[in-house]
Amino acid sequence: MVKDVSWNTVYKTSFKDQKDIEVDIHSQNQGIYIVRVTSDKNETYSEKLIKK
Repeated sequence: MVKDVSWNTVYKTSFKDQKDIEVDIHSQNQGIYIVRVTSDKNETYSEKLIKK
């Protein structure tokens, strides 16, 4: 899931048994986004993404 700084979801997908995924935010404005991944064990990882 990708959220903007207002915490609105701008991208969401599900995947299984993948190490890498591509996130298409080309249509989004420049700015800061939060990429959030939740595992099947309910572990959550977050990372800041800056689109220039």
